[in-house]
Amino acid sequence: SARLSQGNRCHGGCGRQGIKPPERIYRCTQGDDFDLCLLCYKNESLVEVSYKLPSGQPASKLLPLGHGDLKLFDAAARSICEQGSACPNRSADHLDKFAHPFDSDYSQLCQQHGVVAEEPTLLGLFNWLDTDQNFKLARKELEAGLVLISKLMGKPVPVSVEQLDNDGNGVVSFSEFGSFFGPRLGLKPCP
Repeated sequence: SARLSQGNRCHGGCGRQGIKPPERIYRCTQGDDFDLCLLCYKNESLVEVSYKLPSGQPASKLLPLGHGDLKLFDAAARSICEQGSACPNRSADHLDKFAHPFDSDYSQLCQQHGVVAEEPTLLGLFNWLDTDQNFKLARKELEAGLVLISKLMGKPVPVSVEQLDNDGNGVVSFSEFGSFFGPRLGLKPCP
């Protein structure tokens, strides 16, 4: 059995008690619906992948270590991106090599590397979602960002550009974003 005494925590960052620390940490590359903690070994060849259902209920499934959706993740080799939430690079290679604010392992890696973590703010989240850096969220950016926002809120967030776009220009400004998500996320507007 992979379970140890209650004093042990998952090394993937979820903080679950009683989980055997894995010798290697894997991440699921299938999508953001999976917790980045993921990885609690069930035995020599299976990993328990923890995730949330669209209803917000926790769930898990077992994947073999060689599964295509699992990727070896070496936390020691992962650095902190100096650009933080303003980083425009969303390539898979960059995201694998560098931690960014709102990554579940960001604070832990900042501490390991002796780097002061960027404080999570509404402006930082908006900048992270604004991938074309035009200070507006288009429909595609908002829809992609709802996965992260749902993780931060701990439940699905069914919201559209039309619901947030108070001035009717077809995009979401920081003011519109902050008016809706500020009270719901409890983040400071800016650093």
